[in-house]
Parts: sequence; structure tokens; C-alpha cells
Amino acid sequence: MFKNFWCRIPEFWSILLSIFDAPSSGNPITSLFLKLKLLKSRIKAKRWDSSNHIADMCRNLTCLQRECQAKLDLDPLNGNLCADFKKLSSDLAFYQSTWASWTIQRAKVKWLQKGEEDLKFLYSKIRKRQSFNSKALKGVYHSPWKTTQSNASPFWKSLSITACNVRHSFSFHIHHNCRAYIQWDHWCKGATLASWLPNLILGGEQNSRLCDWINPLGWNIPPSVPAALSAFIRAIPISQLDGVNILWKYSNKAVFRDFYQEFFANDADFILHDLIWHKNHSLRFSAYSWLACMGGLKTAVEMIKRNIHITDSSCNFCYVHVETSAHLLFECDYSFMVLSSIIPSFANFFLRPNLGQALQHIGNLDIQKDIKNGMLLALNASVYHLWIERNRRRFNNDATSSCTLIRKIKRALSFRISNWKNDLTGGYYDAGDNIKFGFPMAFTATLLSWSVIDFGHTMTPNHLSDAITAIRWATDYLLKATSIPNTLYVQVGNAFRDHSCWERPEDMDTPRTVYKVDASNPGSDVAGETSAALAAAAIVFRLRDPDYSDRLLQRAVRVFDFADRYRGAYSSSLHNVVCPCYCDFSGYKDELLWGAAWLHKATRRREYREYIKRNEEVLGASDTKHEFGWDNKHAGVNVLISKEVLMGKDDYLRSFKENADDFICSLLPGVSSHPEIQYSPGGLLFKTGGSNMQHVTSLSFLLLAYSNYLSHANSHVPCGASSASPAELRMAAKRQVDYILGDNPMGISYMVGYGNRYPQHIHHRASSLPSLEAHPGRIGCRAGGAYYLSPKPNPNLLIGAVVGGPTNISDIFPDARPIFQQSEPTTYINAPLVGLLAYFSAHPYD
Repeated sequence: MFKNFWCRIPEFWSILLSIFDAPSSGNPITSLFLKLKLLKSRIKAKRWDSSNHIADMCRNLTCLQRECQAKLDLDPLNGNLCADFKKLSSDLAFYQSTWASWTIQRAKVKWLQKGEEDLKFLYSKIRKRQSFNSKALKGVYHSPWKTTQSNASPFWKSLSITACNVRHSFSFHIHHNCRAYIQWDHWCKGATLASWLPNLILGGEQNSRLCDWINPLGWNIPPSVPAALSAFIRAIPISQLDGVNILWKYSNKAVFRDFYQEFFANDADFILHDLIWHKNHSLRFSAYSWLACMGGLKTAVEMIKRNIHITDSSCNFCYVHVETSAHLLFECDYSFMVLSSIIPSFANFFLRPNLGQALQHIGNLDIQKDIKNGMLLALNASVYHLWIERNRRRFNNDATSSCTLIRKIKRALSFRISNWKNDLTGGYYDAGDNIKFGFPMAFTATLLSWSVIDFGHTMTPNHLSDAITAIRWATDYLLKATSIPNTLYVQVGNAFRDHSCWERPEDMDTPRTVYKVDASNPGSDVAGETSAALAAAAIVFRLRDPDYSDRLLQRAVRVFDFADRYRGAYSSSLHNVVCPCYCDFSGYKDELLWGAAWLHKATRRREYREYIKRNEEVLGASDTKHEFGWDNKHAGVNVLISKEVLMGKDDYLRSFKENADDFICSLLPGVSSHPEIQYSPGGLLFKTGGSNMQHVTSLSFLLLAYSNYLSHANSHVPCGASSASPAELRMAAKRQVDYILGDNPMGISYMVGYGNRYPQHIHHRASSLPSLEAHPGRIGCRAGGAYYLSPKPNPNLLIGAVVGGPTNISDIFPDARPIFQQSEPTTYINAPLVGLLAYFSAHPYD
């Protein structure tokens, strides 16, 4: 018989090829027969022709391997012994595999020879076992609520115990197909029959099911059932509706989570689980921390507990104390110095903790979630690297200094944190597209907060609540965008790809690329504005939600430090991304002053006042002081700081009031001589560029805010030879608001939904495309073009949105989607208008 293990022996192939390479002569069949006969004789002459040879080789190689292993234990660094051991192991693996191949072949041959006889015996055994199991299982495995018998499997016993613990939460739906057991299940008004009738004996009926006792007409109880029991059962109603047999707390839609929570409701929470395992942590870091907590690290003490002999049980860091997990990771001076360098707060411990105490300490800290997760990651990473360093010293005789190990851990943490997937959900789109631009969004949040700070008292409770909710929606996003120190995420989405599509947000499939500024690619302008937004919002929430306010203020301070330390314009770092949409044409210096001014207002810290005064000229407080908007903050800085001067709190900053006075005078009709500020024939304040209403609402807001500051100080604005009273400033602001709401030559309200006539074709995707209710199918990128060019009015009214307004100084407004400079609403047009409308609705005759 051909043995398949011959194919594994190289010499077999040499013999085979030498025989069949020889030329053939005569009849081909005869030639083949002769060659096979020669092959057989050649193989029989070899010692490997029999399977006994394989068994002998396996035994011999095993003995040699054991001898080599013994020598290696005495001299583990001997290179020759290691090479010999590797060679022996390889040969042994080869022969063991060959023996397995031969065994399988021999089993197949025997099956072919005697398979029929084996099958008869096998099938008889199977039938006998099935018969036995059928009888045994019927007596043991009926219901999990039945008293567990001694011959039940451990699994069934565990299942029965668990079922009894949560039995009160299960109920039965009795219908024609109900398969509950008569005797064992608690189908009878929430209890078993034995509970109602303790002396009940059913005999053979105890394993019957309810469906056996029910027919279409009702109960069909066997005559053998006692009359009292039969009467009791017939009084129980039967549902005519089929469905689930068993219910969890009377619900047929329960999920496993419901059972899990019920079963473990009284067990104490194992908080270390949540502290160690986290989706943003490295799996290897968490795994080693978990092993350390569970006693799974193979330290010297743990090895001794398992009766494993080791030659040296001392710590590989200090070589003095016995190596335990607690000592190795925390009590040893080397380890604790590393941990204290990674997590400085550990240096304040009076007594050195173990890993569980350290995790609980971090878990109990009252700090924001992302910082806490970072500390937990740092602890887990330190445990992992300390263990790797221990192994390197014990097995490779290679030691690393604490400074080198600290640098290695910090590099690992930096890499891991930089690869965390940031949650950037929330926030606002800037206008009618589907892009989140961080710069105008932060400005929107700042102006909304300023509106609530100065004019919140004039709002109705519902309107004030809506305004605060809108602020929080923005600041929640800004907190996410600034969660990593010295990093700020400034844009979500590719503007060029998005602007080439006209599709609903629900159908959006353009790239949601995320862009950021950091120490290498600074963005002091957007970071300064973000700091201002967070600081202003902190004032809004100071009394309403103190914890949230503190969190906003701490983040504002951190973001401002980043903006000031790493100076540069974000339109330089991300020019191809943010330009031309939101290039910062005025530079970043005004945002640094703006952020410092809001931090000074929110914290009252002297350092920010000194920063403002020290950098007044350096950062150009008087430059372009007639501008205010998402790009240029100079006028806003001057007005905001002027309040301190007018209230007599900070005469130190009087130069800012002088700048503010000059700015306010330039806005007043008949007084202004500034070339960039004009008024249309209809009275609209007009500045060159697109979306003029952003200038109208922002500058009008400053007029109103400054008039209030003047009124409280009983002062006025000096404008050359004349002066302007607070009432004149309010009237100038009110004139602009009236123009927006319809008091203009066109007779049109530029706020959608207000008045009898307002823009019908605004440049806004969600407003111009049909809703999901009207058009459930997807509208693709190019398919939306038909709606973009349609002359029909927008199907969805964007109530309250204010568009860009007239195209030029002639008061003309083309109500057309393609002319986005005039027909597109933006958040930063509406934000300052909130304060204006709040004041004038409460003071209509001012």
C-alpha cells in the first residue's frame, strides 16, 4: 500500500524521479509495471519505508529535546545550545506531523475494510442513547422553575437558580398555544398550582402543557384532574389572541438588557471596569491595568503562589523588596517617580496608593470628562510601560533610565491622544450651506451672549430661555472643538465640494473633512474669538449653571493662552481651506484684544487689564476702529472696554473710550465723515462688500449698547463741536431695525416670515428643497440644481432669518437664490439683532 507520509521525505522524490526519468521500451503498460516494481524494491531497501521508523524518530527526538532543554536551563545564553534546541524542535514537529498523516491514512483504510460492521454497532449505540436521553430529559428538563433534580446538568441547575431569582418579573399569556407547564410554571394568577393547592397531586398530568388542556371552546381538563382543581382552573380566563407565551414585566418586547439590569440591580457597581476600559484607550494599556487589578500579572509573588520556582523574587527596579504588583507599580521609588512625572497630582499622596486606589482617585476628581479620560489613559499607559521595562530588565538584562521611560510614555500618550476621534456633533452652519465654520460660529455665540448680558432683562421668560438654549448649543460644540490642549478644530466639511452641491442636510454626502489649528499651524484669530465666546457665555451661565460657567471660563483661559502663545492668522495656516469664505483680512491682533477684554469682564483679573493696556498699541486698538463683524473686532473692543471707563471702574483705559466715541460719531447720519460708512436714500447704513445686513445689525447693536452705557453714566458722546445724546444713538439704531422689518422704499421685510412681504427665494438649501415628508426619496448633489434655479418660492419658510439685503446703496433688492450676497441668511446677521429686538420690543417708543 502506498503510504502518504512518503511524500514528506525528500529521498522518496529522488528515487521516484530517477526511475521514471529512465527511457521506456516495449509495451507502455508493461514498462509502467516494471517501473513500479522497481520503485517498490528501492523503497523497501530504505529504513523509512515503515511507519515504525517515524515512531522511533519521534521518541528519539523527544529524548534529545529534553536533554537539550536541561542544558539550556543551566546555560540559557549559550548560542549553540539555542540553535540545537531550535533544530531538534523543528525536526520533531516534522515527524509528529508525518505520524499524524500516516494515522489518518490508516484509519481511512480500516474504515473501508470494516466500515459496515462498525456502522451497525455505532447506530445501535446511537439509538440506545437517544432512547435513554428522551426518557431522562423528559423527567429532568421541563421548566426552569421546577425543583432541580440531582441528575440535571450544572448548566440547567444554574439556569434554574437564575430563573427563580427573577421569577417575579415573568408572567404568562394564556392562549390556545400557550406551552407553559401545568405543574411547574407560575401561570395561575402569578403563582403555581402548588401555591394555591399545597396538597395537590397530579401524577402523570404534572408534565402536561396548558395547550393540551385548552381547545377552541375553552378549557378541556382531563377527567383524572380533581374536581376542586378543575373548577379553580376553569375560572381563569383564556385570551383569544395568540402571541408570546411568556412576558417580561407584562411586555412582549423586552430585550436582554432589561433582564440583565433586573438581575444585577442589587449588586454593587464595579467602577474599575469603566475606569480601565474605554473606547479611546489603547487596548494593550487597558489589558495590562486590568491584569494588575485582577492579580494576573506574573510577578514573583504570583509565580510562587502557583508553585512555580523562581531564582530571584526581588523587584527588578530597586532589587530590595519582594516583587508584588503593588510594589512594582507604585511603592517602588523608580515606579512612583515615573508616575508622578506623568500625573503630577500623584506626588501629593501622603501614602502611596495601589492601582485600584489610584483609579478611584482619578474617577472621583471633579474635572471635565475629557481631562479625566486623559489621566486614566496616562495611568494605564504607565502601568503597561513599567511592566515592559520590568520584563526587559528581568529577561534581557537591559535597563532604561526613568527619564527615558518617561519620554517614551509621553510620546505614546501624545500619539494616542492625537488619534482620538473627536466628537464634533452640534454647533451651527454659518448660512445656507452645510459647513461648520468655527470663526463666524464663535462670533455668533459671543454676540448672542452679549445680547443676553445687556438686554436679557428686557426679554420675556420664554424668549430668554430660547436665547440661552441657543448659546449653549454653540458653546457645547466649542467645548468639543477645544477639548485637546493647544488644538482647535475650526471647520467641519470641505467648502468647495459642498458649494458645488445643492442638497438637503439629510442627504448630505460631501466629505466631512475636519480642519484644525495647533502649535505648528497657529490660528490666533479664531482662537481669540473662541476664547471670547466661551468667556461671554460663562457670564451668561454664572448664576444659571455655576458648574458649566466655571468649565467655560477655564476653557476660555486655556484657549486664550494658546492663541497668545502661538501667534499667527489661521488664514495663513489653512489658506486653501478657509479662503475665500472666511479669510481673516484684518489679521489676528484684534481678536487677541477682544478675547482679553471678555476674559477681563468675566474674571476681573488684573492680568487681563494689564494685557489690554500693554498691548493697546502693539495690537492696534485704534486701527480700523470703525469696523465690527466676524472679521474685525476693533470697534467692539473699544465699546466693551468703554463701559468700565464710563462706570468709573477703569479710567486707566480711557483711550479706548476715546476710540469708541470716535467710532460712534462716525455712524450718526449728518455727523459721519468716514468714507466707508454711507447711508442709502432710504436710510440704510451701507458698507461696501457682500451681505450688507451683517454690518447693519452689528453696528446698530454697538450703537444701542453704547447708548445704554452712556445713560447709566449720565453722559453723552462728544462729536467735534457738537455732541450726541444716548437717545440719538438709540434712534439711529432703531431706524436700522425698522428698515430691516419693512420700513424701507421697497416695502419689504428682510426677516423671513415677518410682515406681509418678505424674501421668498432665499439662498438656503434646507429652505429651498422639499422636506423629507414632502419628498422622502434622496435628492442627490446635482439633482438639487433644479430647485436652486427654480423660480418658485421656497417650500420651507425659515422663520426669523434675515437675509443679506439690498445689493447697493440704491435700496434695490433682487429676491433671487443665485445672488447669494443679498439673499443668503447668516447666523452672524441674526445674533446681534436678538439684543436689538429684545430692547425695542420692551421700549417701543424710545
